[in-house]
Formats: sequence, C-alpha cells, structure tokens
Amino acid sequence: MKAFIQHRDNKGGKMVLQSLVRFMDLKGSVVFTSKTNLNKPIDDKKRITEESLSFYQRRINLTRISEIENFIVNSILDEKDGIILATLFPSSMILAINEEENSIRVEGDDVCEISFDKNVFIVDGQHRMLAMLRVYDKIDRNSQLSGEDKSYVKQYIENYKFNCTVLLNYDLWEQGQVFINVNFKQKPVNKSLYYEIFGSEYRENKSDWKRNKIYLAHCLAKVLNEHPESPYYKKIKMLGTGVGYISQAFVVETLLPHFSLNGIWSIDTNKENLMPSDYTYFATELVSFFHVIFRMFPSYWPEEGATKGTLICKTTGFGALSKLMGSLRDSDDDVLIALLKESNSHNELCKGYMDYVEAKLKPLLNKAKSLFGKDSIFQNNSGKAAVSKYYKQMLSILQKPNNRVSDEIKDLKEEKVDSIYEAILDYLWNNELDDLSCLSHHYEVEDVSDFQIDAYKPTEHGFKVTCRFFTNVSLFLDNEDENGFMMSFPTKVNASFDSNNELNNESIDVDVDTSKYFE
Repeated sequence: MKAFIQHRDNKGGKMVLQSLVRFMDLKGSVVFTSKTNLNKPIDDKKRITEESLSFYQRRINLTRISEIENFIVNSILDEKDGIILATLFPSSMILAINEEENSIRVEGDDVCEISFDKNVFIVDGQHRMLAMLRVYDKIDRNSQLSGEDKSYVKQYIENYKFNCTVLLNYDLWEQGQVFINVNFKQKPVNKSLYYEIFGSEYRENKSDWKRNKIYLAHCLAKVLNEHPESPYYKKIKMLGTGVGYISQAFVVETLLPHFSLNGIWSIDTNKENLMPSDYTYFATELVSFFHVIFRMFPSYWPEEGATKGTLICKTTGFGALSKLMGSLRDSDDDVLIALLKESNSHNELCKGYMDYVEAKLKPLLNKAKSLFGKDSIFQNNSGKAAVSKYYKQMLSILQKPNNRVSDEIKDLKEEKVDSIYEAILDYLWNNELDDLSCLSHHYEVEDVSDFQIDAYKPTEHGFKVTCRFFTNVSLFLDNEDENGFMMSFPTKVNASFDSNNELNNESIDVDVDTSKYFE
C-alpha cells in the first residue's frame, strides 16, 4: 500500500508515515503489546484482554471495548438506513513497525510502498482495533441483526481503512514517548464547548432527534443562565469557564434525561415539522421550578454577589432537584402544560405551575436544614451516586406514608411508622433483590408507594413487622440505556428491628411479585 513520508531521519533509518490501512491488512499482523512474549505476536484475544500491559499501553477496558463495538455496528447501520454518514475513527491510529519484518520500498522524497507482514504494534488505538476485530469475528453469530444487516456490516468492515500514522524503526522507549505525548500532554476538549458546538443548530429531520435533544438542553442551560428571575442568573459557567455555581456541561447532561421516552419533555418524533418554537414552554417550566426552590429555601442559597455556590445549587443539589422536577408531573399532564404554554406566550413565569410545585414540596420545609444545611450528610458528596441518593431522600420525604396501618395496630405511633418505612426504603436502595436481578441489564429502585404495615409484634429485643407496598423500579436494558423505564411490583416484607428502631438486615425477607409481567 502507498504511504506518504511525513518525516524522516536518514541517519537512524526512522520515518513517520501517513497511510490509509485496510482493516483486513491489519487483521492478521497486528500485535497488542502485553507484559509477556514481547517479541512475538499474540493470537489469544482472551489473554490480550485479561493481561495488564506493562509498557506504555493502558489496560484493556472491556466496558470501553463493548461500547466501541456498539458504536461501530450502530454507525454502520445508520449509514445503511440513510440517517448519517458513518464516521467511525477519523483521528489517526498510531502503529509501529520495523524494516526487518515488513516490506518498505521508498519511491521518492515523499512516497513509499509498505506492506504489513507481521508484528505491527499498536502504539495508540488498541481499543478501536480490538473492538473492530470482535465485531468482525462475532458478526455471523450476532442474533440481534438480520441477515441483510450482517452482510452489510461485514462488507463495510472488510472494506474499511484506518487513518494511520506509522512509526518505522522506533524502539519501545520511543513508542512509549509518542504514546505519552498523545494521551497525556494534549489538553482534552472542554465538555461545555462540546455542547456549545453540537447544541447550536436545530435539525428538522426526525432522524436528527438525538442531536436536537442536545440542542434543546443547551438552549435551556442558556435560558437558566440568562433569565433575570432564575436563581442561576449569570451563575452557570458557560463554556465551562469563569465564575458560577455549576458548568454548562453539567446542566445539559442533567436535563437530557427529561427528553427520554418517559421524561416530562418527551417528544413524539413521528410528528411532522418538529420545531423548537413548539417547546419553548420547557424553559418556562425550568425557570419557574427553580424560582420556587429559591423562594421556598432562600436562606440556603449563596448571598447576593457570591461567586461560589452552596449545596442546594451546586452539582449535587441541582442534579437531585432536576430529577425531582421530573417526578412532580406526568409528561401528559394537559392542565399544567396548558398553563405553562400560556405563561410562555406572555414571556412570564407560570404562577399556576409554581403554586402546584410549592404545594408538592411543602413537606421538605421541615427537613430543610438536614437536606440543604452546612451539616447535611450530602455536603461533601458528589457524582451520580450522590445525586441519585439525594434525590431519593427528598422523594421519600414527599411520599412519606400517611400512617397507613391495619386496624389491629392502629395505635402505632406515626414516628414509629416513619422509621420503619425509611429503614426498609434505605435497604431497598442499597441491596440487590434476588426477585429483580433477572429482569434486565440492571435495575434501580426509585421509591415505594402505598406503604402499609399489616402486622406488628413486640419481641424481647425490639419488634417484628410485616409490610406491603409497591416497589417502583427503573429497568435498564443494556449499557447504552441511560434512562430506563419504570415498572411497579407488589412487594411484601418481613423484618426485625431492635429497640432503637434499627433494622436487622440479616432478618429481612423481601418478596417481590413479578408474576404479572414475567413468568
């Protein structure tokens, strides 16, 4: 194959080449560097995957490879269906070869002919190459694809050419230096800049809906930052820089789930002529909601002029409250949507919606200090897990049972019922349930509803209870499913508590009835 000489060292015999290299030409000769048998090709892909790479390479990451496999197949099929041109790997994969094992014929100052015979080392790009190999090797056994799709994907890969930089006669130390320069000394792209770029244009074609969701979330982040009645007015770090409570990227990523199938801003992409003007009431809802949060809990927000946020308005607080906003109304609540659209047409906040939200959130007032104060258990927590737990804590307060007990134990104190409810809910959040483990790729317990205590029996060291309720669960079908879908399962629990109302985790017996949906 032809390669262009980008740079050469005549004394040392080293060259840097640029070439388009067919996948099929690399398939039989590429080497994944590992800590053993350094001078020999490695044919055992399982061992490649499992072994730590002791030279310059990162460890093989199975999750990342699986994600790239899905990306490859989905991109190729999107091109087949005329949705978008597949752009798999436009950046260079870096290879290293030597003249002793591979043919090199220089044909001038700028061009040479090369062939990859054996021991073609991957300096950078091992995950994409291994993912492509796995897709190709498994394509005939892929039960998720039709015969036509299998044939198309296979032919596409057989004809695919990697954009490659080829290092000729570089030793391992020199290859390692290139790897370090590529992976650690280049500044990564700012995620807020990513959303600024890909959220700057709306596409009317329904096949562009994934991109349009980014566009709408990006617009909402800008409104939240620019609306004078927003508590985040000029306090979002647009492009990820400057002063502010949270970054533009975090706002966009937090709002995106609301556009999912079960989200409050779900959009029917089968409608013709989808235009952003049809959905400007989203911004009215967003600003109105956080205006209520500020109005209800003013003492927990930063003082005017402060450049740093407090728990309620930083990433953990914003993420949890945004999820809470999504749980306060149904996506098809015509009454509230009509109110929001009417207020939006007058360019004002929606009083009817804000009154609705304030009434819903009133139970949080008595718990404000523990939720938002400086001594809150969430004060120093961050990340997706912290956001989820914070949200669930607020949701459990809002959905606290109204002292629902059977007639036989109607004198049981409300505080006791609350402590039993909270302990069982916390157990469901933090422990896997055998009855649910087989339902999907993974699941997450969101909350429980219709909680009732059917039996209460004092014991020598505490008490035993029997409860029943509905467990509300998000089911996720695969690695790519970020939002999941909700299902509710009747649940019965038998559990023992000590005299301090502490649940004995070893005693709890949870029976989740999934028979209505699954055999």
